[in-house]
Amino acid sequence: MKIGAVYAYSAVVFASIGLGATLPMIPVLGRNLGASYAELGYIGTATYIPYILATLIYTRIADRLSRLRMFIAAMICNTITLTSLSTVNSVTSLVATVAFQGMAQGLYWASSETFILSRSPENRLTSASRFVFLTSLGFFLGPAAGGFATEFLGFGALFIMAASAFLTGGILLILHATRMSQTPKLEPKVPKTEPKVSGRTFLPALIMIVSPYMVLSVALSILPGYLRSFGTSSAQIGTMYAIFFAARLLGSLSSSRLSRLGERKTLLAASTLMTVAFLGIASSQETLLMTPLMALLGLGLGASIPIAMHATTKAFPDGRLGAAMGAFETVYGATSAITPFIAGLLAETIAPTAPYFLIGLVSLVAIASVLSRKSVSPVH
Repeated sequence: MKIGAVYAYSAVVFASIGLGATLPMIPVLGRNLGASYAELGYIGTATYIPYILATLIYTRIADRLSRLRMFIAAMICNTITLTSLSTVNSVTSLVATVAFQGMAQGLYWASSETFILSRSPENRLTSASRFVFLTSLGFFLGPAAGGFATEFLGFGALFIMAASAFLTGGILLILHATRMSQTPKLEPKVPKTEPKVSGRTFLPALIMIVSPYMVLSVALSILPGYLRSFGTSSAQIGTMYAIFFAARLLGSLSSSRLSRLGERKTLLAASTLMTVAFLGIASSQETLLMTPLMALLGLGLGASIPIAMHATTKAFPDGRLGAAMGAFETVYGATSAITPFIAGLLAETIAPTAPYFLIGLVSLVAIASVLSRKSVSPVH
């Protein structure tokens, strides 16, 4: 493996450790500051509306600028916004700060996905699986570390540690950039005319993105607060999410292999796992039972997301990988902005378990409906 690839892959792992340590703890911080379930939903929405804005801008400019420089800029932005999270002391200040962090996250995910997928244009499903694997590795290491850091050092230390992880990744990318400056530019030339996107292939891809990310957004925004409500400690929550992301890692490793058996079968099996997990979470408040359910949830997500990424790239013409990943993250951001708000209202007005019943079933029905269409082609 070339040293440049090692720098880039390491940067993704460091960034994922930082995000994995902080994302499950932000709802816990919100609860500690007195946020209701509805306000936890507002926090999720406040994160992802700016996220959408950042990814929309990225979609327009990504393929005309250096992918590596955009990646470096994203790492620096996240370093700044995570540092600022260490100063919040109220629900209002938390909502305001996560809005800026959402923009930085949007830029990070779109730019990192574009850069990693561009390394192997001949097999982007493998590249997508590799990216989700690297992300899952960081998210496996991050939550337990974040939970214990929060338990013993406090939230301020947690966010400073996460910012340091992004800074380390940014430095590695800068080292990569100095090596690349001595070689010919590998960025593809993009025609000035607007790309034509295939609606017939993008619409099924849209459902493939929305379905798992509905589940993921609830798992990251509402579920930690729900776990906290029946006595689960920060360390236990961190451990559960470490298991969740370990299972997601395993799912991502198997995604490209399983897809050879058929995209439909793989996606349907993955969606079934996520729905079963959510129904189980809604039916029990036993901490020990939550652990295997979180593993099922992670396994389903890990298997489905690389296929959704690959389906998105197929809807865009060659040379517009940045636009494809920007669109992918825009849909993810919109899903993550709307779903926590709805889930928070369901938990507040119906029952704390309502989001897991309803969203788990909706996700499965959505995937089943899109897979029934003949236009969904197998992954090659």
